[in-house]
Amino acid sequence: MTIVPVSPSRPGKSWPASFLRSAVKWTALGVALIGAAVLSGYLSMRKAVRGGEVTVPSLHGMQLNDAAARLVQEGLVLEKSGERTDPQIESGLIVSQDPPEGSHLKRNRKVRVMVSLGREVLTVPQLVGQPARRAQIGLQQSGLKLGQIAYVCSDGSEADRILAQEPPAGSKRMPQGEVDLLVSKGNRPRIWVMPAVEGRDLSSVTRLFNEAGLRIPNVRQEASREGISSGIVLQQYPLSGYPLKEGDSISLVVSAEAEDHE
Repeated sequence: MTIVPVSPSRPGKSWPASFLRSAVKWTALGVALIGAAVLSGYLSMRKAVRGGEVTVPSLHGMQLNDAAARLVQEGLVLEKSGERTDPQIESGLIVSQDPPEGSHLKRNRKVRVMVSLGREVLTVPQLVGQPARRAQIGLQQSGLKLGQIAYVCSDGSEADRILAQEPPAGSKRMPQGEVDLLVSKGNRPRIWVMPAVEGRDLSSVTRLFNEAGLRIPNVRQEASREGISSGIVLQQYPLSGYPLKEGDSISLVVSAEAEDHE
């Protein structure tokens, strides 16, 4: 068996440090150039996509004419889409827009706006001639509420009917605004002066008071005096001259039949 001598291995080749630093430098530079190229391409593409676009300005709080003129400067068109109440924005001013401020649109596109009607106002309904209770319910359903109520007698008007209202129908009120009412108590009661009925017979006095709409709920009998027949009014209340109105009550003391004493 022959032994073949082995040559000693060649030591590995070493790179100079300056060469390594140069390689790292050029690698970093290449990466930077590639990144710049990518960014430039992205920006160019974005610019191409947005070519002809403009930025939508803020129209909030502007009059329609002013807003339209502002959009014309940007090559855009104003369109009023509707109205709505707003507690902060004065009536006639723009309260919202679509698309919003800062959006991008192509030229000649529309910007739709909503115009404020100001604070919400309600129309006062017609209440005259209605029963007071129904009117109160109607006010609540309208978003208003009942204010002061005054009652007066009114000939020819049914009791509890509304004669007048303030403010009148068709007026404008804020929500929960009050509406005052004037309500009828019915016909004015007739007024009489209490006549002197002492010494008259009860039947004629009763007929007189009934025709006047007066009541005689209290009739007390008292033993008749000598020479006075039964059924004669001895006392009256109220006294003669006292004012009376329909529905008032009258009290009488009437002579009774004399009792036989043996």
